[in-house]
Amino acid sequence: MKSYVWAVVLLVNVFAGSVSAQSDLINIARNGLSSYTYLDQDGVLMTHDDDPTCVKLTDGVRSDGNAVKIIPWTWKAGPYRGRYLLFDFQETAYPELARIVWMFSNLSGHVLDRVTLFAGDDVSSLVQVGYIEPVKSGASSTIIDVPLEGAAGRYLKVWFETDSNPDTSTMVSICEFEVYARKQFSDWIDDYAGYLPVDGREKDDDPDNDGLKNLIEFALGGNPSENDAAAIRPTLQISGGEAEYCYRRRVDWLPRGLSYSLGISTDLVSAAFTNDTSAYSVLGVSEASGDFEMVTNRIPITDEKSRFVTLMVE
Repeated sequence: MKSYVWAVVLLVNVFAGSVSAQSDLINIARNGLSSYTYLDQDGVLMTHDDDPTCVKLTDGVRSDGNAVKIIPWTWKAGPYRGRYLLFDFQETAYPELARIVWMFSNLSGHVLDRVTLFAGDDVSSLVQVGYIEPVKSGASSTIIDVPLEGAAGRYLKVWFETDSNPDTSTMVSICEFEVYARKQFSDWIDDYAGYLPVDGREKDDDPDNDGLKNLIEFALGGNPSENDAAAIRPTLQISGGEAEYCYRRRVDWLPRGLSYSLGISTDLVSAAFTNDTSAYSVLGVSEASGDFEMVTNRIPITDEKSRFVTLMVE
């Protein structure tokens, strides 16, 4: 009878992250990477006027010098060109919410009727991901949140429209525009900054000495400052001629910039871990329990006397 020696190993591959936090979402519109421009409907760069009155917001804190006056695009024919805001995140982003703080810049009867958002990696073929018809209000500032469905890509375009034929007085002011996405590793590790040494905050560090590096802790839902490996470590069971390997996975792993795969090797000296998808199959994914789901993998047992399996996270 063949005897099989199995070892479960955890490896980490390094992948880039993002910025700081608000609850479990971060504002990626101000993360140092993204840039934005105001363009007309033909994609021509347009200058705009600053609006110092935006400091008079209801919460008194949102103005950060980015407030501008714009003339929204009108459905009616006329000499005026519409405005849209184009964000370039410099890398693929997965925004979930856009927050717009706007106000009338002159008369209170002027209205922002529609805001439509588009996303993608090619500015010439962006797809619609959000839409809202703001509630008409007076001259005070208005905060509207627009949920984004299936938004993914380097670019986010925000189109502003009004049903009134615009003239020099029919302007609205965009006092602030925020784009929220899920925290990635660097945002998550910042939450533990007060509990970790300065030299223990990188992805391949293990400051709590529990055998799980920080990126693995992030991927599996651990705490990098506490020894909690036993509660989150993948499990391996052997039955008959196959093994089942189960691991926790974040439900929102893609928006968080994570990927999970198995690496299998016949020894730890000369045979490197590789994600050979022919060497295992995914049996299924459980229903979500909170922020996590369980992924079950089947690995056939062959004639190798030793086998090592690792969860690889990028």
